[in-house]
Amino acid sequence: MSTKRIYEVTASAGPIVGGVKNPGDGQQITVSERAAEYDVQQGHLIFVGDPEPNLEKPDGYVRKSYLDTKVDLVLAKGDEMDNRVNEAADRATTVIESVAPLATLQQTATQVTQDAGRAEDARVAVEGMEAFGNDMQKDMTNTHDLGGNFATGLVKSVSEQQYIDLQAFEVAAQIRRGYGQSGIRFGRHYADGGDAAYHRPSMVSFAALGVHNHPNYRLMCGMPEQTAIINGHEINTRHCDYRIMHGVGGGAYLEVEDAIPPAVPPSVATKATPEEQVAEMREYLRAFGAKDASIRADYAQYFDTYVSVLECWLENLDGDTLSDTFPSFRHQIDNGGLRSMNDNYMSMFGSGLKARFENKDFKPTVIRVMNDDGSPQFAVLRYRISAMRLGTYADWPVHRMVELVDDPATRLRLSKTDDDIDKTRLGRYRVLGSLDDRGFKRRTGPTLLDDIMSSVPGLDGVGANIEESYLDTNNDHSTFTQRLKKYKTTTALNSAYYNRFYSYEQAGAAGRRDYRRGWNDPTLFVASTTKSEVAQLSGMGGGHRVSWAIPLELIVATPLGLWNPYDVQVLNGNPTGSGNTEASPYSGVYQNGYWFMTPSDLFDVEGTDIDPADTDEAAWVQCDDGEVRLMRGSGIYVHMPEISGIQTARLRYPIAPMHDEGSFAFGYMKAFETEQGELSAQIVAELLEQRKALKKGGLL
Repeated sequence: MSTKRIYEVTASAGPIVGGVKNPGDGQQITVSERAAEYDVQQGHLIFVGDPEPNLEKPDGYVRKSYLDTKVDLVLAKGDEMDNRVNEAADRATTVIESVAPLATLQQTATQVTQDAGRAEDARVAVEGMEAFGNDMQKDMTNTHDLGGNFATGLVKSVSEQQYIDLQAFEVAAQIRRGYGQSGIRFGRHYADGGDAAYHRPSMVSFAALGVHNHPNYRLMCGMPEQTAIINGHEINTRHCDYRIMHGVGGGAYLEVEDAIPPAVPPSVATKATPEEQVAEMREYLRAFGAKDASIRADYAQYFDTYVSVLECWLENLDGDTLSDTFPSFRHQIDNGGLRSMNDNYMSMFGSGLKARFENKDFKPTVIRVMNDDGSPQFAVLRYRISAMRLGTYADWPVHRMVELVDDPATRLRLSKTDDDIDKTRLGRYRVLGSLDDRGFKRRTGPTLLDDIMSSVPGLDGVGANIEESYLDTNNDHSTFTQRLKKYKTTTALNSAYYNRFYSYEQAGAAGRRDYRRGWNDPTLFVASTTKSEVAQLSGMGGGHRVSWAIPLELIVATPLGLWNPYDVQVLNGNPTGSGNTEASPYSGVYQNGYWFMTPSDLFDVEGTDIDPADTDEAAWVQCDDGEVRLMRGSGIYVHMPEISGIQTARLRYPIAPMHDEGSFAFGYMKAFETEQGELSAQIVAELLEQRKALKKGGLL
């Protein structure tokens, strides 16, 4: 590519400068490519300036002799060249100006493309972060979409651990089921103990189940803290002291109502004077004590038989505050919040100390079910004591329904005979298979105890009707609804009441359809409930809610509960006065702690506290006629106070099964004991026969 250099002449004549003479003013010269090369080589510029140059002999220009080589000179007019130069410069400027934006645009486009790629990456990253944030936010609520799973590994691990805890709770229950049956495990021992193993009291300390008297309350049964295992779940109660109450049908959760004491016999109520009423009432009590209808033929119609049960269930936990599950009017749980209550109880366990007011219990928190959204449903083990009227003593004669349990440990520990135990609070009893059906038999179906328990409603209360059904699976994995029936019938089972025998609508793999409740638990009773407060069982179709129970006592209520021969004023609150002296009598009676309507002269002795917990002392009460009289409690006693010529009558029969007596070890021991007893009886019989033979032969 040739290079041309254009110069504008600024002087018409001038001296030689550096071997070059300046051309004329206003002239332009063009230096050829060869001259340009020469200039570079020699370091000189050659100007030829003349409007019309004479190449042969240019005037005023540098002589050729000064050059080493020939230079081609091209002259041009200044104005024309200026125009061309200016046009070329304009075009160059235009091109440059047009090309520069294109380059910038290209650079911008490249940058935009790169930025767009980075923006897409950023968008994907942001969406990922948003999704992760949403997952984290949802996970932090401990829930996920139905049928889904948690998004974060940490929460997934926590969820799996919660499910493991759920299973561990049931595994622990199953282990306890293997150790024994549903029943009382032991009671508080206070200060009992000794050197021999049998010196440790179990269910019987100073009394079976610790029963004691609170007859100054209407239909109150004194009972201290208990530890029980029901369906494998351990319950540690507060001091119980329960009123005879039952669940209200159609009522609120845990709503109960009082039982009504038996009516006063008309032959008592119609007597002209209180003194005559006292004499006639004594005859009814004498007939009851002797179980002798010849004294008063209708006596059994005015004594009612009740059964009390210890119920337990798992209650949904939706906060830290819990209400008491049954009214005592003497004791209530220390409700400072669940965690505080359990901390206090565990401290009591750990220190070996006793709560002074015996209002603490232990309510372990468990995970009962994992909901479909992944959240755990926490539950707490609750319990209550309720009681139900079976009927009159004529239909439910307790003395024909039970027999004393052989208790060698209590006999040896307290140096008592069976007769001593039967006549004191130490006695505990078992329900016979049927009336007067004494002895031990193998039983594979309902007994008298089932008749008793089937009278007790579960948490839905009296009159409830629940037909229990479950989703069952065939061998081909198809499902069908399995309905529960009464044992060995096709009649629907009302599971709202406690039961332990049932039949399936369809037989199982073993060809059987008749079963006992529990995995292997002879004393477990179960009732269904519709109360949403109860934790549900999620399997077998889901939505099932149950409570479990064991029998505690058979109780006889007397006509003293409503008898008021001196027309003492019945109040709706506490009376005035101390009741301790004739000068400061109670102004009336109140069912919670001041139920003193029975004339003290009905009995031969004043109240004597066999147990420091008893409250059966007499009290001075203002009567309707203005007189102040010494009165006795009109509530429930373990035994009726002594009356001259009357057999001491028992009113409370502890019938609770013992947990340990359902163990296989206890079963082996009793079997050995029975065999040895039978062998001993056989040996004794043979010795007697030998003695008779020797005597007959004159050898004795």
